[in-house]
Amino acid sequence: MTAVVCKSGYNLGSEDVGFGHGISTGESGWLLDMGTANNSGHGVLYYHGEGYLDHDYQVLQHTGPINTFPLGSSNHIYRRSGAVNSSENQSIYSRFIQSSRNSFGQVFMGHVRKRSSGPQGAYAPFTYRRIDYSSSVTDTTDYSFSHHGTIVQNQLKIMLRNQSYKDWLIQYDTLNILNGNPTTYSDSTTIANYVDSDYLFLWLIKHIEENDWNVKDGLVSGLTALRSIRGIKSIFFSDGNGVYAYTNESDSTHKMSYIEDSASFKVRSTVLVAPGWTQFSLRHLYYFPAQGEIDIVYYADGSEVASFPVKAGLNWVSFPVINNQKGTDPDYTLQDVNPYALNMQTKSGTELQLPWMYNSNEGSWPTSAIISRTNGYILQLDEDLPESTLYTTYGTQTPYNTTLNLLSGNENWVPYFVKYSQTPAGAFGAYFANVTAIYAQDWYMYKFKGNWYGHINAGATGTLDYGKMYKVYVNQNMPNFTWSTFGVSPSFVKAETAYFSYEEKPEYQAIVIESIPEEPQFDELGVFKEGVCVGAIKFDGYPLNLQIYDHSSPDEFEYVLYTEAKHNGFEARKYSSDKVNINDRVTTNGKNMFSLISLNGTADVENIQMPMFTASIYPNPSRGNANIEIQASSKSLVDITIYNLRGQTIRRIKASEISKGRSTIVWDGKTDDGRAVAKGIYFCKINSGNYTLTKKMIVVE
Repeated sequence: MTAVVCKSGYNLGSEDVGFGHGISTGESGWLLDMGTANNSGHGVLYYHGEGYLDHDYQVLQHTGPINTFPLGSSNHIYRRSGAVNSSENQSIYSRFIQSSRNSFGQVFMGHVRKRSSGPQGAYAPFTYRRIDYSSSVTDTTDYSFSHHGTIVQNQLKIMLRNQSYKDWLIQYDTLNILNGNPTTYSDSTTIANYVDSDYLFLWLIKHIEENDWNVKDGLVSGLTALRSIRGIKSIFFSDGNGVYAYTNESDSTHKMSYIEDSASFKVRSTVLVAPGWTQFSLRHLYYFPAQGEIDIVYYADGSEVASFPVKAGLNWVSFPVINNQKGTDPDYTLQDVNPYALNMQTKSGTELQLPWMYNSNEGSWPTSAIISRTNGYILQLDEDLPESTLYTTYGTQTPYNTTLNLLSGNENWVPYFVKYSQTPAGAFGAYFANVTAIYAQDWYMYKFKGNWYGHINAGATGTLDYGKMYKVYVNQNMPNFTWSTFGVSPSFVKAETAYFSYEEKPEYQAIVIESIPEEPQFDELGVFKEGVCVGAIKFDGYPLNLQIYDHSSPDEFEYVLYTEAKHNGFEARKYSSDKVNINDRVTTNGKNMFSLISLNGTADVENIQMPMFTASIYPNPSRGNANIEIQASSKSLVDITIYNLRGQTIRRIKASEISKGRSTIVWDGKTDDGRAVAKGIYFCKINSGNYTLTKKMIVVE
């Protein structure tokens, strides 16, 4: 079997790809030659690239075996029997290959194989269509699969003993019956009607579905769960964006290899590894994308997945899953977010290390950068990072009872690797009595004179979350500290401010405002030092728990309350520094760490027009051009990024100047390389200094 993945800007018709014409040249010719001695059937399919009419990334397939092929009628054909290069079949095959070239196909998969011994037969590649109706525009994805090897029937019966898999197959069979194409996959007595590839494909689809249709996560999960099932598992899998490939054995018949050139990736499973081709390492999952570099999950069939959100700016993180071979290398572990990485810092014992700087030109971290399971980190990501980005990696889960060394009198950067969120009391268990302070990225707790302050109120209690790092202080050395698993708690979510903008820094001081005269109700409170906002919170009741990214004395700041007025603008109540009382304060190494303050006297009242930055898109849905209208209260530069549902950037409009008031920037509905986008859902990210807006947009043609 073979697969061809064309890189960005190329397609199966590009001469540089070397796909061939299906007769004697290129990869299509190689597949034809492989079918010379096999008269038991074959199958081939291709995916259009993004932007092809109304079915990008889909496989338009016929039902049943194909004996004739009108040019261009389908992306997918099967041949029930007969050598591929027989006079009739060669003609069919050649026309199909020519159609894939003419239609600008980007991903191709083909297989010549013996027919199943069962009565229904089976022809690879297989396809599975998923239709997502969750948004206003239906999203259809075709998953395709080829398998080279054998899993014998007694092993398939072991797979069917997995109750969740059997239940999934029962639902699958039921839908097929209702659709008029009855199957009996869930009935172990009818296994002989199918082939092992059927069951292997559906097993992987089930795991992909359970991983929210994330293909890589699902394949890793499915292959890991199949580890005990004996047999040869050499597979190709595609969703139209590229091809995943994996093998667990390399015998005399099934050798997986690949070759890369400037225009494409080509992958094979065959008897011999051709000169210049690279043979697969066993049990690694390779990904050959239409856009980007080869991605490898090392020992994918023994891996667990760690996945949690990251954001532009600072991220206090830990690494709960590390690959035993490559996990300590941040080039591998952070590969999904490396394009946006700026730097990363850690603390080893009592020593704060200098930040590691990411070299974006070389695409690598310095050789001194080594990741540890038992360290915490602060990772800084570029502001161009798309919203809702998930950091994901694969490897071995750190056991929850791994010991950590917490030192008294030290700021311990502590990783949290329990898979669910817990309150501090639950997570620290019996050790909580010796904890004196916890600083999280979005909350804090501080024990002062026997009382806890900070995010401890019902509904606003801070939680420890999987994959995060916490700065922890203790009153005695704990060389064998382990996390408790007391109970699951809803994760704490910090409310973002809308009226105040400030820069997060790796350190902050905790300030608790115990009282304000007359306890006014307001929307947000901002703290200023020499006219610069250094921290802010949304009001949700007293006391007020502030994180201030400046270590000056609390009575050197101005405290500004904003309340949205019924008319225009906002009413500001400002407490200048001379109206701040410091009731108690803790200073460590010259830095203010924790303070209890109150605001006294009469506030200065000002009517201040808050900065404005809003955007709208019209028409929406659009056909062709879309107008991005921005309203701002001052002149500024804006960067605009258009990306699709898969998070792929398709167009960047850099550094456009807008004036005070309304400005309109036109997007012509095309990608960076001038191609019209396909109909579907897209997102427009507008960035200007301290403001970032993301707008959903729909293209209908």
